[in-house]
Amino acid sequence: MKSSAAKAVTNFRDQGAIETWIASYIARVIEKDAGELDENATFESFGLDSVSVVGMTGDLGQWLEREIDPVVVYDHPSIRGLAAYLAASR
Repeated sequence: MKSSAAKAVTNFRDQGAIETWIASYIARVIEKDAGELDENATFESFGLDSVSVVGMTGDLGQWLEREIDPVVVYDHPSIRGLAAYLAASR
């Protein structure tokens, strides 16, 4: 059974928090403001290549405290899509 502190940590990583994390990461990579990014645009449209995707999923996995296969980005190719998938698959 998880402690209340562990539950609080898990709960803050909801879809919205994951979307914010991904948008902030991409914004840093492409040197734009995160608020300018369309959450439904594809990662490819932001100019992310496979190296960027591997780096992003690695860092995201550390933040979420679980391993994320970089291939999921191709199955869920937008900020919103990937965040929804990750939030649902906790």
